[in-house]
Amino acid sequence: MNEELLFYFAARAQDTLIRHHIQKSGFNKMEYLVMYFVNVHPGLTMQSIQQRSTFDKAQISRTIKSLVDEGMIVREPINKKSYALYFTEAGQKAFTELDIRMSDLHESIWSVFSDEERQQFLNLAVKLYQAFDDYMIENEMSDIHSYLHDWKEEMLLARLNKEEK
Repeated sequence: MNEELLFYFAARAQDTLIRHHIQKSGFNKMEYLVMYFVNVHPGLTMQSIQQRSTFDKAQISRTIKSLVDEGMIVREPINKKSYALYFTEAGQKAFTELDIRMSDLHESIWSVFSDEERQQFLNLAVKLYQAFDDYMIENEMSDIHSYLHDWKEEMLLARLNKEEK
């Protein structure tokens, strides 16, 4: 097998497992992402989600409407054109249960590594991420670079907040 493809296959396998767990919880990946943003930043707006993702306004709007209709989130008006998003009690419960499933999935996958191997893998992943980062800068891909940088910061913030709880 071509070694360069192994990373791609591992990423696809992870994405497939994540989608499976999300769907088993009764949501789709877009709903999970919106719920994730609401969890990390209660009260954020649809515009904030759009800025933090690669999804278009219509797709985000449909997803929010679906989550409101399902009783997972509520919209509280900020002004005539925008509203803040918050979990309902049912939405917070559903997200927490799904988040536990996702944590269990990641722990299960990582359990194949010893502590030393995990650290080696993470060190190599940092190098790989830096190579992607450098490539985007050198090839004038600032829009993609900004999106990925912001996403990385969001994920790190969420991880820190989760560890503090």
